[in-house]
Amino acid sequence: MQNNHHTVARRLKQLRKDKGWSLTACAEHTGVSKAMLGQIERQESSPTLATLWKLATGLNVSLSWLLNDEQQPMTFDFAHERIQVERLLAFDPQTQQEVYKLCMAEGAKSHSDAHRHGTFEMLYVQSGRLDIVVGETQVTIKAGDAYRFDAAQPHSYINRYSGKTEFVAVINYR
Repeated sequence: MQNNHHTVARRLKQLRKDKGWSLTACAEHTGVSKAMLGQIERQESSPTLATLWKLATGLNVSLSWLLNDEQQPMTFDFAHERIQVERLLAFDPQTQQEVYKLCMAEGAKSHSDAHRHGTFEMLYVQSGRLDIVVGETQVTIKAGDAYRFDAAQPHSYINRYSGKTEFVAVINYR
């Protein structure tokens, strides 16, 4: 993730302190190790997309709040995961939604642990094909297809196909 270490580090530490949590307590709530939390707060480590989701879920905040509180679109490049994430719409407290555009290189995979109860994701593939694994269910969607699922269970996005896959994800936290 480029250029966002400072924002994530600052917000993580701020929220952890606001909650009165030690690194150990934060690790218990988020599922991210105490060592990794310390490295993120000191800007010594760049969290993966999966780690960011764990933090957002465990801290009970939206992903966009954790990354940046500004409303304009932003792009986050997780080069080591071969995934680019562009925030199209930041979290809106009235609709309880945020919108992202993702671009996954051939062979890229993103896994996410369960989000908080009541969270749903709606995907629309713009180009390429995408395998989605939700719990024990796997589906493949292609350009022009949409898919909605309960994100309060582990799920993965996988591009097993030649070329990149681009899709829009609407996350509803209800």
